[in-house]
Amino acid sequence: LGKYSFLNDGIDDSISIPSSSYLPRGDGNESFSISFWANNTAALNSYETLVGRHQNNTAAQSFSTGYNLGYAGNGSDNLTLFIGEWDSAASHATASWLGATDTTFRHLVVTYNKDTDVSQLWLNGVKGTDGTKSAVSPLPGLVDTRIGRLGTNASYVWPGNIDEMAFYNVVLDSGAISDLYNSGQGARANTVSSSALVCYLDMECNGPGSLIAKDLSGNDLSGTLTNAATGTCGAG
Repeated sequence: LGKYSFLNDGIDDSISIPSSSYLPRGDGNESFSISFWANNTAALNSYETLVGRHQNNTAAQSFSTGYNLGYAGNGSDNLTLFIGEWDSAASHATASWLGATDTTFRHLVVTYNKDTDVSQLWLNGVKGTDGTKSAVSPLPGLVDTRIGRLGTNASYVWPGNIDEMAFYNVVLDSGAISDLYNSGQGARANTVSSSALVCYLDMECNGPGSLIAKDLSGNDLSGTLTNAATGTCGAG
């Protein structure tokens, strides 16, 4: 972890990364991994979202297209990853995450393997329950990748810090995931499987006051803070 992180207010904040073919679409036709750190500075009681990409950002399309990682609903005490869409017939990858406020940073890795149709969610280096893509014909995410919010719905905004968000175009193996977790100390994403790294927002953001989360991958996929007050990027 660096000096700073992104502090999401849980009301209407998010980071938007422009639409790009480098970033996962979540329709089951490409393998990918996402690694980052997060906490929740307020209780979770809905479908508060950490990261996702959809055909558009309306409430309906956010649940029925692309991919999404977020809290699984009031009282679930789980995070869930859907690929393709949320549907009751699919087996979504899950990991335990209590809904009560917890400001401890935890490391998360999402993976999806298109060849085996297996999605995984790793928490602090430990794998949760595997999942698959939607049983319905999955539709790809086409618009921006959004960090900290599900579409435009104000009820689904993550309350807390998010840091070291990195996207890879391969399935990270357990060794790479362990290296990124680094026994809780963290490792910079560009030092692990760097040849497959397609976007890396370390959230240093040029320090407090910046509204740009700079991409360090070289692919020019910097994120823009949306609705966030100046200073939340590069927050402590």
